[in-house]
Amino acid sequence: MKILLSIFSFLFIPMQGFAASFYVGEVRSSDANPQVSHSVKSLVTSSIASAGGSVAPDEANADFTLKTDLIQLGGAYILTITKFRKGDAVFTSKQKAANVEQLDDASDRAVRAAIIGTPAKQDMRVGEVKPQDEQRLEARIKSHNTTYFGFGAGGLS
Repeated sequence: MKILLSIFSFLFIPMQGFAASFYVGEVRSSDANPQVSHSVKSLVTSSIASAGGSVAPDEANADFTLKTDLIQLGGAYILTITKFRKGDAVFTSKQKAANVEQLDDASDRAVRAAIIGTPAKQDMRVGEVKPQDEQRLEARIKSHNTTYFGFGAGGLS
């Protein structure tokens, strides 16, 4: 009887509540551009849904709060997302976007890193490595293979 009841409850009780809910606060921006700030808040909200979380309408009903800071340095942007639980900072993720058009990728990576609590560099997914990053890693790790052959006494320095 207990086995039948547990199977029934497992199959027919909805499995909501396994995903954490997040409240997205207003974006703090250094350049105070309201259009970019509003766009970044929308990007962060959609990134939460694509990462498997749910967006709460207010902070009281959310498991976590995500606070977003956007800093403009020349033409580049630094996006910082901090995950809070009951007022305490749990994790902070930072991503750089070379321009406004790259803020969508930066928000996806920063939100996912903040949600799972892992640095974005350790959580690189297929399709997220850009050609410029690939070339930079290749040039940094490139080595030279050299073979020497000689007769008699000799030395290398």
